[in-house]
Amino acid sequence: ADVFDQWLEKWIVNACSKEKFLTSASFYNDLKKFVPAGLHPFVTDWFERRIQYRVSLDKVQIEDGKLALTISAAKMESKGVKGRKEKGFSAPLEVGIADESGKIKDLRQIMIRPGQNTYSLNCRLWSGSVVLDPDYWYLIEARQKCSKKL
Repeated sequence: ADVFDQWLEKWIVNACSKEKFLTSASFYNDLKKFVPAGLHPFVTDWFERRIQYRVSLDKVQIEDGKLALTISAAKMESKGVKGRKEKGFSAPLEVGIADESGKIKDLRQIMIRPGQNTYSLNCRLWSGSVVLDPDYWYLIEARQKCSKKL
């Protein structure tokens, strides 16, 4: 989030110094250059297809060094006045394992799927919390629902 905010601040300053009128297409094209290639499909969904991800962390369990996360996920495409249509997907989601002070000590990536699924990760921390999407790629709202204490 900090890196993106720094880029955005520079983009705004640069845009203000231009003599030509910049458009949302200018912003989008520059954003695609900034974002790593692996995240281009997400940026396309976000800006072109009006896609919204719904992700929630339903249950956290740790036993014998294994962290089990039960996550509900959906990918919805806005269809104007016709409402929303659910889409199939498989997408990378970062899972941060934070210590008791809230500092992320371990960052992992899982591939989430639609519906409610359980994912298993090796884990060395026995107390603290689990945070989904610490960089806010998917979870723009309902942030507190996506963090659970161990």
